[in-house]
Amino acid sequence: MRVPPPSAASAGDQDPPLSAAVHLVRRRRRWGWTALGGFLAFLVAMSVYSNQYSDATDSGPAAVLAIAMALAALTVTGVVMAVVTSLVLRRQSAAQRARAVSYVDRQPDRRSARSSGLALASGLLVIALGSAVLFLPGLVDGASYLAGGKTATFVPQSHEVSCSYRGNGGCSTVTIGILRTADGSVRSTWPDEVPLGRPFGVREPVWTWGLGSALIDGDGIAVGAALISLLFDGLLVLAAIYFIKVVRRRVRQAQGTAARQQGG
Repeated sequence: MRVPPPSAASAGDQDPPLSAAVHLVRRRRRWGWTALGGFLAFLVAMSVYSNQYSDATDSGPAAVLAIAMALAALTVTGVVMAVVTSLVLRRQSAAQRARAVSYVDRQPDRRSARSSGLALASGLLVIALGSAVLFLPGLVDGASYLAGGKTATFVPQSHEVSCSYRGNGGCSTVTIGILRTADGSVRSTWPDEVPLGRPFGVREPVWTWGLGSALIDGDGIAVGAALISLLFDGLLVLAAIYFIKVVRRRVRQAQGTAARQQGG
């Protein structure tokens, strides 16, 4: 049986139970989308943490892990709130729930849509900024390698299998060791298999965090690291432009609403 859509007035003050059901339906959808977005972002963060860093250095950057845990908490919160909202919504009659769903499908919450647009733009900006920061050392170190930078000493200590250095998706043996520079020593990775315990000279990276935790052993890797970093920096620029457009649109809408209220 098809349930006729209620009018806007019926979902307002003239029908408080239906208005409450509409609010719950919208709230459940918001939390559901939040959980889905958080889960997808969590998968991306964990992929970056495990594939790009952990297999080569035993542990990824703490910042990436912290972001992944925050996204996991957001996902769990979204799922819990969606379930709780669904349980509360089930207290309404089946007909009332059907009318509420029909109303929400035909009358989107414009205020919620605007807020969601700003939240999406903010989230994309934060993710793009975090990615650009992590990959920025690749651009700096790649350019420094091609320009001919300083020389440091790498002390090989152990071998591990990594699947992060070959563009064809294959795995290879890398060497974990200590990079000795004028400023001290830092744990780093040489992207090839070399004899252990035999120090040798390498090109010193400018930054040794993020993508810069792995050393560069040739022009090809230097160019690749720089291009990948430029890609993420470009995504940051696009995310920033999108964020600015959304904010400007919100400001114009707020100014238009204020002008109409003053004119009325």
